[in-house]
Amino acid sequence: MSFDFVIDMIGSTSSQLPVVLYLLDGTDITKEVIKELNKSNSREPE
Repeated sequence: MSFDFVIDMIGSTSSQLPVVLYLLDGTDITKEVIKELNKSNSREPE
Protein backbone atom coordinates (compact mmCIF):
# COMPACT_ATOMS: atom_id res chain seq x y z
CA MET A 1 0.00 0.00 0.00
CA SER A 2 1.31 3.47 -0.81
CA PHE A 3 0.02 6.95 -0.16
CA ASP A 4 0.18 10.14 -2.22
CA PHE A 5 -0.30 12.33 0.84
CA VAL A 6 -0.98 12.06 4.58
CA ILE A 7 -2.90 14.77 6.42
CA ASP A 8 -3.17 15.24 10.20
CA MET A 9 -6.84 16.20 10.59
CA ILE A 10 -6.53 16.76 14.36
CA GLY A 11 -3.66 19.24 14.24
CA SER A 12 -4.03 22.51 12.38
CA THR A 13 -2.00 25.49 11.25
CA SER A 14 -2.55 29.03 12.52
CA SER A 15 -5.05 29.46 9.67
CA GLN A 16 -6.98 26.38 10.90
CA LEU A 17 -5.96 24.20 7.94
CA PRO A 18 -4.95 20.55 8.36
CA VAL A 19 -1.24 19.80 8.52
CA VAL A 20 0.29 17.86 5.61
CA LEU A 21 2.64 15.26 7.10
CA TYR A 22 3.73 13.58 3.89
CA LEU A 23 3.49 14.42 0.21
CA LEU A 24 4.61 11.95 -2.46
CA ASP A 25 7.40 13.48 -4.55
CA GLY A 26 7.22 16.65 -2.46
CA THR A 27 10.25 18.79 -1.74
CA ASP A 28 11.64 18.07 1.74
CA ILE A 29 12.47 21.41 3.38
CA THR A 30 12.99 19.97 6.86
CA LYS A 31 16.69 20.92 7.04
CA GLU A 32 16.01 24.48 5.89
CA VAL A 33 13.20 24.93 8.42
CA ILE A 34 15.36 23.62 11.27
CA LYS A 35 18.20 25.93 10.21
CA GLU A 36 15.89 28.98 10.29
CA LEU A 37 14.38 27.96 13.63
CA ASN A 38 17.85 27.53 15.11
CA LYS A 39 18.81 31.03 13.87
CA SER A 40 15.92 32.62 15.73
CA ASN A 41 16.69 30.66 18.92
CA SER A 42 20.36 31.59 18.95
CA ARG A 43 19.83 35.36 19.04
CA GLU A 44 20.65 37.35 22.12
CA PRO A 45 17.65 39.00 23.85
CA GLU A 46 17.24 42.67 22.94
